[in-house]
Amino acid sequence: MPTKTSQKKAIGRSVNALQKPLQPSEELAAVIGSRRSSRGQAVSKIWDYIRSHNLQNPENHREILADDKLRKVFGKDKVTPYTLARRFSMLDHLTTGRIGWNIVTGYLNSAAKGMGVARQQEHDTRYEIAEEYMQIMYKLWEGSWEDGAVVRDRAQRVFARPEKVHRIRQHGAYFQLEAMHLCEPSPQRTPLLYQAGASSRGRQFAATHAECVFINGPSKQVIAPIVADIRRRAAGAGRNPTEILIFNMMTVVTAATSEAARAKLDDYRSYASEEGALVLMSGWTGVDFSTYGFDEPIRHSRQEAQTSALEAFTIADPDRVWTVREIAKHAAIGGRGPVVVGSSEEIAEELIAWVDETDVDGFNLAYAVMPETFADFVDLVVPELQKRGRYKLDYAPGTLREKLYGPGRARLGADHPVARFRGVDHRPGSR
Repeated sequence: MPTKTSQKKAIGRSVNALQKPLQPSEELAAVIGSRRSSRGQAVSKIWDYIRSHNLQNPENHREILADDKLRKVFGKDKVTPYTLARRFSMLDHLTTGRIGWNIVTGYLNSAAKGMGVARQQEHDTRYEIAEEYMQIMYKLWEGSWEDGAVVRDRAQRVFARPEKVHRIRQHGAYFQLEAMHLCEPSPQRTPLLYQAGASSRGRQFAATHAECVFINGPSKQVIAPIVADIRRRAAGAGRNPTEILIFNMMTVVTAATSEAARAKLDDYRSYASEEGALVLMSGWTGVDFSTYGFDEPIRHSRQEAQTSALEAFTIADPDRVWTVREIAKHAAIGGRGPVVVGSSEEIAEELIAWVDETDVDGFNLAYAVMPETFADFVDLVVPELQKRGRYKLDYAPGTLREKLYGPGRARLGADHPVARFRGVDHRPGSR
């Protein structure tokens, strides 16, 4: 089980690119297309540039992930909690407990319009909706079917005991529900919960609900306070803060030698579009960078997009003032996270330093190119980490949750808010 008391955290259980599906949204090309209608003239210009250069918008190929990313926080969506809970239960059955859910509230007006809503809800309202959504999911997964409800008695022709299967009722501000969960309990019941909110409200949501938290920022100075704040909030919510696994976004460029790695990074940058990177950042931050001079410093302002994205390059590090030019160069390869370049030995040392100095548990690996970035990491960096005793040698058995927390822990623990929905009468007026 991961622990914070040891200075030798097993990065092998934490390099999250090997634990979850790849998310191309973390890199340059994945965010262009859907931002056109909401980010000003700069976005329109870049969209024309992309079309004229026959570039691709990978986000269009991520439709299947849209339901999993909680697009329903616009206030209404075709995928209700009832439907999504059933999908996850089915997937958890089919994979014998290998399913996780990255709970992400939406932030784009263009996406809201695609769901039939005039505009996106305000930032904090989105989290209020998500809180109620989670309550319903917990009721369905944990409260509808009691332990022992399924008997599969062929002789008596009884599949389940009806007195142990309960109707769930929710009459809230955003959702109305009265139904039984349509799936018997799956191996994990509730899938492993990931969350990526890094704003103040997002951190509170993560500290309350998430088991694994994605964060990002350009430096250790930005990341360390975020990690400490999430753990403090988790403790305040009655959870064990050492068991919240936190993964920082990172792009690794490596080769056989330090010189070769830096030459590789220079080659990558020769193909990158800094103008396109600013569109990426406009979508994330809500700031139209076309209204700024290239050498103009960026200051913090209240936006309704990903507030943490702007904070990371403004108020999070008081000793650093970023210009538009610097943000463009950084985001063109690394997005919002750091870029680490060097030989396998240098990379291993830097990853270990990040773990020891910021208290992160591991890294959500982004890519500069596919699949070479990941192939280089697996071929060069993993063996180096294994030699240092900081990366696993074998895959752990069991469900996805057990792979991270150990045998016998397929279900969420008693300190998680899900526990209060187990064995509860959900009729109106009951707790």
